[in-house]
Formats: sequence, C-alpha cells, structure tokens
Amino acid sequence: MTPSVGPTTVTLVRHLAVSSEVEGRCYGQRLDPGLADDAAPPAPQLSALAQVAFRRTSPAARARATAALIDGGPWTEDAAWAERNFGEWEGRRWDACWADVPAAALDSAEAYLGFDPPGAERYDAVASRVSGALDALAAGRHLIITHAGPIRAALSAACGVGSRPGVCRHHRPRWRRRSQPWAGRVDRTDRPARHRRSGGTPQPRQRTDLSFSAADLAELARSVPPPDPDAARSARARVDELATPPGALGRLADMAIALAATTGVCPPFAPVRPTLLIAAADHGVHRQGVTMWPQSVTAAIADAAVRGDAASAVLADGAGAELVVLDVGIVEPTVAHPRLLQAPVAPGTADLTAGPAMTSDQALAAVGAGADAARNLIADGADLLGVGDIGIANTTSTAALTAAFTGRSAAEATGRGAGADDPTLERKRNAVATALRRVGSETDPFVLLCQLGGLEHAALAGAMLSAAAKRVPVVLDGAITLSAALVAVGLAPPLREHLIASHAPAEPAGPIALAHLRLVPILDLQLRLGEGSGALLAVPIIAAAAEVVRHTVTLDQLG
Repeated sequence: MTPSVGPTTVTLVRHLAVSSEVEGRCYGQRLDPGLADDAAPPAPQLSALAQVAFRRTSPAARARATAALIDGGPWTEDAAWAERNFGEWEGRRWDACWADVPAAALDSAEAYLGFDPPGAERYDAVASRVSGALDALAAGRHLIITHAGPIRAALSAACGVGSRPGVCRHHRPRWRRRSQPWAGRVDRTDRPARHRRSGGTPQPRQRTDLSFSAADLAELARSVPPPDPDAARSARARVDELATPPGALGRLADMAIALAATTGVCPPFAPVRPTLLIAAADHGVHRQGVTMWPQSVTAAIADAAVRGDAASAVLADGAGAELVVLDVGIVEPTVAHPRLLQAPVAPGTADLTAGPAMTSDQALAAVGAGADAARNLIADGADLLGVGDIGIANTTSTAALTAAFTGRSAAEATGRGAGADDPTLERKRNAVATALRRVGSETDPFVLLCQLGGLEHAALAGAMLSAAAKRVPVVLDGAITLSAALVAVGLAPPLREHLIASHAPAEPAGPIALAHLRLVPILDLQLRLGEGSGALLAVPIIAAAAEVVRHTVTLDQLG
C-alpha cells in the first residue's frame, strides 16, 4: 500500500473510569495541563486533539463515557480496532486472569509477548492487526480511545512511545517509506499535499474587534514568567553527568538547558508539534518608494504559504512543522484557506515618515490578535512556536524600530531588504532617518511600536508574550521578528530568556538586534527571506539538543 499523501497523527487517550465524577487518565500531560494523569480531560481540550477521525477500541461503558465527553466525531468502531481480549473469557474476568501482574506492566508491550489466554487473541496477532490498522489510517488527525491492555500496548509500541508515554502524538511523514518505524515528532496534522492548490474566493475583509486594551497588554506582559532556575540547574547537572567529554556538546548543551529553563521540565523534551506563526501585513511607507516590489506581493506570498507553494511551506514540510499565516493588515484580498487566520486590523499602516504608523488602538488590536493566535495554537498542541513575517516594505519599519531601540543610525540599520537597488536603498534610508527624527528621544516600547512598527510587528510581539506566558519556547527568524522581539522584551524583560535566535540575518538590522538582545544565533546562512524560514531550519537542531541531553547515557549508567 502506498502511504497517503500528508502526515498521519495518532493521539492515544485512555478510557475514563465510569463514576459520578468521571475520573480517568490520559497520556498527554506534556501537551496540555488539562490532560494530566488522574484528571478528567475537559471536552474542549480533548476535542482539539482530534478533529478528523475518532475511534474507540471497544464498546465498553468506559469508552462510551469518554467519547461522550468529547465534542467530536463521527466515531468509528470496526474489527480492526476491537479490544477482543476484554470482558469475560470462559467465565473468568480480565482482573482475575491478571491478578498477579503489576498494573504498570499492563502498559508494556514486553509484558504481552507471550500473551495467549484461553479463548482470546494472541499478542502477536494483536500487534499485527494494530500495525495494519495504523497503516490504513488516512492522512490527518486521529484520536483513539483505548484501555490499558494488549491493544494499547501494541498501539504504543507501534507508535514508538514506550511503555508509559509522556507524549502520545506520533506521525508518519508523507516522505517516509511504509516500512520505516513511526517517527518521534509530530508533523502537520491536516496539511494538504504541498502542490494541491486551493481554489476559492477572496476572503471577506472583516475588521478585528479593537477590544484588546492597554490593561490587557500590561497583564499579558506581567504573565511572562522568569526562567525556571531549578530546571536549568538540573539540566546543567545532567549535562555534566553525561558520558561525553566536558564541553563536548557545545551549544547543544546550552540550548537544552535553555529549553529546560523555559518549559520547567528537566531533562527537556524535544518538541513534538513545532508550529510556525507568520504574521502578515502591509505598510504605508511603501508609497515612499522604499521597495521595488508592488504591495500586491504581500497577499500573493501569504496565499502561496498557506497552499504550500512558498519557500516557508516547503521548509515547514521538511521540519515537520505546522504553518499558519495570520493576516492582521494585508491590503489586497487573499484566498480563503484553513491555515490563513483572518484578523485584519487595518488595510496596512500609515506612512511612518509623516506620522504614527498605527494608532494605539490599532497596535493593541494587532498585539491581541497575535496573542490569541499563539494561545490557540498552543491549546491545540504546539510546544515550540516559530515566528515569521510577510509584508512588502516591512524591512523599512524594521530598520526604524531597530535603530530607535538600539541607538544606531538609519544608515547602519537599513539594508536592501528584498533586493533594493541603490536609488531605492537611498530612499529607504531617508525614510528611516525621517521617521527617527520625528520620534526623537522616545524610549517607551509601545509608543515606538505605534510610531514606527507594522501591524505584523505588533502581532508578533503579542504572540511571543503569549507563548512565553505558557512556557512555550519561541524561535525567532530574521530581522523583522528580531525587531518585534525588541518591542516585546521592552514590554516584558523576562521574555528574553524564552527566545531562541535561529540565524544571523543578512539584513543589517538583524545583527544589531541580536547584539542588543544578547542572543546568539544557531545558524548563519546569510538568509534574508523572512517567512520564518530560519526558524524552521533551526527546529531539527533544537530537537536534537533536547534529545541528546535526555537520552545520552550517563557515566553512572556506563558502570
């Protein structure tokens, strides 16, 4: 059988116990605090885990009770998923058959290798049936409700999650052969084939509610926690215990320690659902001739990103990352698509050379839109948030923001962006210099955002703050996201410790912002693409840093 196009994600959830309080367990506590062991999983949180196909492995009351708690469906029951070993065997109940087996062993495939009870199915037959059923799953998101026992052990083994998984989502990327074992990272769960173009009509342009207030922003900034010192200390100690020469892991060790400090977990887990949020908007300074590209390119690239044709979408496929575009101010119409989030605040910004680029209400609304988008993505399982941008002329506002925050000149901070020729570059530098003279010695980060920034800068700042508040690491891309980080860190200084610099951008504002933020980039590929491209390229390295610290043998284990 040829694997279906697109990745397949499976989430394993245990039956709930049938009681007046509907207690139960779910293996997924790393994905959402609401899914902790011994806690009843709230329906909305479970529903978010699987929106394509639902299965339960038996018609038992526990499975029905769990299914009823989840607002979704349709539910599938067929022989491939049946728990044929449960119930009574020749008058004996399951508990009686396994009275002498430790409960923890019932989650382990090894415990069932010789499983052949009277009148029931052998474990090797269960494992074969489960493997075939998993292979037959369509691309998309699938939730399986199952009890402990042979079938859950077989499912766990087939998904490679171990005996008592802390991570329950696994996928088969579309480029893997069927014979390869299931991977340990989760890819996009509902992405269409990269080259499947969506038709459709332009999205209706409906303004975002301007209800996010200054008080909301202050509360969001206050919610960003400092790094967890205990987790960082434990991670550093673990690195020292590994069977590697001192310092041999280099910056991989530093990254792992930083991941532990952000997430509060040691040793850190590799991300299982990396997600890229691209904020897109247009800029009024475009009319100053600061770019050689028409403003319509912003909408065109946003459309290409969500349908899978843009460079960022290709890189997202390779990184196993979900990609979402947030429109907070694209001037031209865009085509409706499930991965294009519509939150337009205004049709681009005003001309920053003549006055404030945004009103305070517009900037707040864009911050709120970015914060909401990040919050929703995290609720849906994102555990590493990359940020990117799309917006013709946004390197002009980026240069202005970066210069204002760092005290550098317009000439130092302004680059060629999307290939400006010499006359265009001169106009661009003049526009930035004019804007800087207009704001003078202003230092308030929000005021500078309103005066010089773009709607996508504001949305990116909101997304960073929202992710850090949930202890989700944020991977920055190039100069645009770095300038947004200057704003966000200005609003909430602890945020800096939750940021990962993916690469050293070629655009001059990028290295200036990196130095000011005291961030060391992972890569230096002379990228100036934007779209979150550098963040996506860094994802496998970040995952490797966590994996090597978590799984490398220690000196004590060597004996």
